[in-house]
Amino acid sequence: MASPSLSPIELNEYFKHSTATHTYNIRWASIGDPSAPPLVFIHGTPWSSRVWYVHAQALSSHFHVYLFDSPGFGTSPLGQPLPGQEINKEVELDADFSRESEVLAALYKHWKASWGPKDAHVVAHGSGGLMSLRALLLHDCQFVSLYLINVAALGAFQHPYFERFKDAEPFFQSLSLDDFDTVVTSFIRDSASSKLSGELMEALKAPWVSTEQGKKAFIRQMIRASASQHDALADQLENMYPEIGTKIPVRVSWGDEDHWNHVLTASKLKDKLNAKDFFLIEGAGHLVMIDNVTELGVDLGRWLDQQELRMHELKVRLEVRGVVEGEKHITDVANIGIQIQYVLHGS
Repeated sequence: MASPSLSPIELNEYFKHSTATHTYNIRWASIGDPSAPPLVFIHGTPWSSRVWYVHAQALSSHFHVYLFDSPGFGTSPLGQPLPGQEINKEVELDADFSRESEVLAALYKHWKASWGPKDAHVVAHGSGGLMSLRALLLHDCQFVSLYLINVAALGAFQHPYFERFKDAEPFFQSLSLDDFDTVVTSFIRDSASSKLSGELMEALKAPWVSTEQGKKAFIRQMIRASASQHDALADQLENMYPEIGTKIPVRVSWGDEDHWNHVLTASKLKDKLNAKDFFLIEGAGHLVMIDNVTELGVDLGRWLDQQELRMHELKVRLEVRGVVEGEKHITDVANIGIQIQYVLHGS
């Protein structure tokens, strides 16, 4: 299946945030009707919001869709140490998931200020899944539902690429940009089971291969995703995972040809999270949203349809009890599954 290509979504909004050690400037955008239910997409490593264009645009007719680039990815610069902060090399090289998750939570709460009592549906891929779980468990974010795609939340990515970058950092740092382009191209190709279009390949690798700074940033992300560091981070949360599925609906979706996170991880994660739903996408690699645009899109659309109908039924029950008063406006989402299939085939 050829990879999809749609008009770019410009991340023309900025969110500035400071942690105890760093300051961040995050690029983001929203599309769709602001009065519609909010829907947030979270990308993983080493991607950007670009991987969500097809599904974001298809779903924007029913949802207010939010996209952003995490710190150091896509169009968002890496966080900068605050004045007077002494950051050692190990910390500086790490694309710290803890800090990224803190920034995600702050951005989510910034958006929520305009939603009133509503919370968002969240769709997360790869390491973005770990960020979403941290936002829930450690930063008091509330989601309506959570749809996880090939997420890295139980230990490390299982691809030797990550360890190679950690073990041979000086070698990769010494490569010319042209040679490094070849490395990144190979890495991206391995993430998908289908052939990526030239336009999509260029969009995904451009932030990493255009400048020396981009090259260093890519190497930093690979080192951070290495087994020893990623395992330590995920282990902090695993004993808290079971409570998630008891609080919100969770669906785990997985490409069965993922070379980075084996499909066996999916069933383990489902059980660990107390998730009630699982969806296996045949013939898809780690970049499921590229490999099987339609199948993922239809399943995601139906999932969101079910969650909105669930919220509608809950509100009706509350209204019958006289708990909720005022305008009874519910977004019509009954045909999302069918409509998203039409949109995706048309892309």
